[in-house]
Amino acid sequence: MIGAPGSRVADFLGHSMASDRVVLVAPGLRLAGGTVLPSAYSAAAVAGLIASLPVQTSLTNKPVAIPGLALNANRGEQEQLILRNVMTLVNKEGYRALKSVTTAGLGTPFSNISVRRIVDYAKYGVRSAANSYLGRLNNVRVRAALKATLDAFLTRMVADEALTGYQLEVSATRAQEIAGEVSVVMTLQPTFSIDYVRVTMILR
Repeated sequence: MIGAPGSRVADFLGHSMASDRVVLVAPGLRLAGGTVLPSAYSAAAVAGLIASLPVQTSLTNKPVAIPGLALNANRGEQEQLILRNVMTLVNKEGYRALKSVTTAGLGTPFSNISVRRIVDYAKYGVRSAANSYLGRLNNVRVRAALKATLDAFLTRMVADEALTGYQLEVSATRAQEIAGEVSVVMTLQPTFSIDYVRVTMILR
């Protein structure tokens, strides 16, 4: 989570970041006395908001506790900033995050912050659950117990609406048994957020 360089929309659009682990936040803050702070302070406020939310919660349209914005982007500028993967704060019934984007690029698997967080949380949970099985027998019974443990964790993620579904396979060939290895293969279906509401009106 970093602040976008510069103080104008053109500056924000000129960034060269492209990473699913980097979130570029703009614009800066304006305090009650008129003092303007750079975008790094906005990034700190957004980081605090992320830390308070479950991994599956998108930041899109979420209110951000800030005193004011150094710049108010118009609708055209907001669209340009979204297309350049800048998380923009706007004044819309309070100060809000316009769209929950990383700098990875729209259309890529981790363009949404919540998807990146869901996958990281799943990886951490699976590794933590598997740690207790290190050193145990590599046989069908223990692998079934490992699968049941991982199933329970992933099922909780489905219940928490972080995943819409998953597939899990825990196995080992004879060669893997001899080498002390177990293969865990997962297919995850993360939950995506509503970023747009498309309305079609037909008059007759």
